[in-house]
Amino acid sequence: MDPLLKKINPVVICGGEGKRLWPLSTLKNPKPFLKFRESSLFTQTIERVNDDSLFNVPLIITNERYRFHAKYQNLSDKIKKTFIILEPSIKNTLPAIILSALRLIECGYESEPMLVASADHFIPDHENFKKTIKM
Repeated sequence: MDPLLKKINPVVICGGEGKRLWPLSTLKNPKPFLKFRESSLFTQTIERVNDDSLFNVPLIITNERYRFHAKYQNLSDKIKKTFIILEPSIKNTLPAIILSALRLIECGYESEPMLVASADHFIPDHENFKKTIKM
């Protein structure tokens, strides 16, 4: 990465109700936490943005209901560290992004770019994803 470029602050949004893949995805076990191939989409998303050369520590925003999913699916050997913000209830995407941006500003990252990633997207080529982000 160009030394003049700042690292990206990845924000992983993970708080949906799991309605679209019912009956596999439910309110108790929504789509991001279902296992696809070797791991969940949530774990794959965190692994995708857990590269110290390009990204700062990922910030996960989810709701209170999914706190244990977010914590325990974060235990992959490929994941170094994350920060989790818990919403008291499902607030939808825009409030989650605003809350994340405010937290990043509070932590002194206001001049660094923020990448908002959904926790339930399937992107198998992590290297191409990073290459695209660098453009």
